[in-house]
Amino acid sequence: MSNEGAVIKPGTRVLLVDHNPADIEAVHRCLVDAGCVTTVIHDGSQGVVAARRDPPALAVLDVAVPEVNGYQLCRELKRLDPPPVVVLLSPRSTPEDLFWATQCGADLFLARPVDPEVFLQGVAALLGGP
Repeated sequence: MSNEGAVIKPGTRVLLVDHNPADIEAVHRCLVDAGCVTTVIHDGSQGVVAARRDPPALAVLDVAVPEVNGYQLCRELKRLDPPPVVVLLSPRSTPEDLFWATQCGADLFLARPVDPEVFLQGVAALLGGP
C-alpha cells in the first residue's frame, strides 16, 4: 500500500472503537504504519472514558459497537474541547446511514470494506497533514 500524498503527522493520537478486532485490523495497520499512536477499545462506553482521559485527534468508530453505538459516541466526542476528527465505519451505506452520520457530526463516513488509500487520504485531508 502506498501512502503517497496521504500524510498524517507522526504521533497523532487515534482512538479506534470496534467490537470486532478483525474488522478494524486494516485501518489499525494503516494508522500504525503512518506513525500514529492508537488506542483500541471494543465498546462505546469505554470509548467515551478513553477519549475523556486522553483526547484523541482522530476517532475511528464502528457504528455498531455495543453499549454506546458509534453515532452516540460521535456526538459525545464532538463535545470535547477540542473535538476530534471522527470517521464512522459501517457495513452499509444507505441514505439513512449517511443522514445519521451527518446528524451526529461525523467528518467522514465510509462503508466497509474500507479502502486503505481512500481512508488515509480522507483522514490526512481532515487532519491537515504534518
